[in-house]
Amino acid sequence: MKKTIILIAVLLGTQVALRAQTKIGYVSPDEIFALMPDVKAADVALAKYQEELAQAIKIPKKN
Repeated sequence: MKKTIILIAVLLGTQVALRAQTKIGYVSPDEIFALMPDVKAADVALAKYQEELAQAIKIPKKN
């Protein structure tokens, strides 16, 4: 009986210690992408492609 009480106390103590060591970090993807050099080139290419598509779907107005 005494051994089981000690065992339970030890197990509960280790669970509390393990939870205290859990660390959670947060990262902003926007900040990471802003630091990448290829993102600016991709943004320029995307804007150019978007403009090309916008010009392609324009329907000429009939007078």
